[in-house]
Amino acid sequence: MAIHGIVQTAAIDSTEATAILGTDADRQSILFSATRVDVDDYTISTERQVTLGAGIVVVGRGGPVQITRESHGDAVTKPWYAIASTAMTIGILVASGQPERPVTSKPPN
Repeated sequence: MAIHGIVQTAAIDSTEATAILGTDADRQSILFSATRVDVDDYTISTERQVTLGAGIVVVGRGGPVQITRESHGDAVTKPWYAIASTAMTIGILVASGQPERPVTSKPPN
């Protein structure tokens, strides 16, 4: 199986945590981004009860945040939640699947 990517958006509330990604055992990386640079910040976490500022804070002008299996272990496979300082829509790039293994041939005897 090859790795495939999908770009999606998620609407985040400012009054309660929003589920933005479910569990995916094949997920390899996630890139979280603000859809505009002039938006306020939002907080992401694998904790359902995420609160503003208590998790990974993503700032519109600060650029995207990437979570990878290689760097962050199984955190990338868990459900993710978010809450925003003001209601907003964010962009998410998800890469899932398993890297293809190169075919190796045995030398003839």
